[in-house]
Amino acid sequence: MTNSMKAKFVIRGLRASDKNDLIANELSMFDEAKKDINFGQILEKKRPTLPELRKWFAKCLRTSKSGESIDLVGVMDGKVVALCSVDKVGYGYETEHVGELGITIVKEGRGIGIGKAIVREILKKARKKYEIIEATGIFSTNKAAIRLYEGAGFKTCAVMPSHMKRGNKYFNEIRMSLRLK
Repeated sequence: MTNSMKAKFVIRGLRASDKNDLIANELSMFDEAKKDINFGQILEKKRPTLPELRKWFAKCLRTSKSGESIDLVGVMDGKVVALCSVDKVGYGYETEHVGELGITIVKEGRGIGIGKAIVREILKKARKKYEIIEATGIFSTNKAAIRLYEGAGFKTCAVMPSHMKRGNKYFNEIRMSLRLK
């Protein structure tokens, strides 16, 4: 299916059965960044191992089930192609009213509306828990992400010059914020 065709997808909560798809998706982000240094997803400095990714997924599932985080996935043709999460910025600090939103969408899930749909749904859930949502780690070159956040009402609150470095290339980081209450 091409991105220009009307794609059908489902937005739902995170499940244990999503583990393999999400691990594969995380690894695909590293493959994409290796092919294109300008790829606009913030990543760890080194590619994680499978045991590290299993541990990451177990934590995601645990915090989602406990209500510490809000996690939604986008599913297309039976495969998870997007993950969107909101986590509390500070536990026990004066920033507990702020949630941090993160989203990853694999290549085949881009340009078909999953991003818009999953952000809309996660913001509905986040309104019950947070007053402000922030999005950080946005590459200034990632125009699709910036449009997605702006379309949801986020405003740029900071531009951090050369804040991210991939290889020998520096990127400005955009930080955006949305007041929910």
